[in-house]
Amino acid sequence: MIAVSKKGFLFGGKSDEVWAKTFWCMVSTAKEGITKGYSTVIFRIHGSGTQRKNYEPLAKILYVDSASKQDRLKLHDAIVSFINENADAKEAPDLQDILLRLNGQFPAQDKVAHFVHPDP
Repeated sequence: MIAVSKKGFLFGGKSDEVWAKTFWCMVSTAKEGITKGYSTVIFRIHGSGTQRKNYEPLAKILYVDSASKQDRLKLHDAIVSFINENADAKEAPDLQDILLRLNGQFPAQDKVAHFVHPDP
């Protein structure tokens, strides 16, 4: 059983936490800056609480400028679903392995400019 916590933010941002058997992570889609576009960052959560040190960034998805807010939020939901489905497998892989599978698996790949994933 996987638990997902959803939060919406002003200006069209969105955050979801996925609590799996083998990891806890957060997927956050928000603006890069006042005059910049949106991106999605996937964090591994260590421990509890909202201290910055508990959030380890693992991957970042940058969208093309032409991607609408709705496109980005749909991709956000698709990313959360992908992580959720893979984490719920009988032999659930580690979050790093799921992110490696995620790269190139987007349903609307033409909306993604870059998928930045540091080497495991």
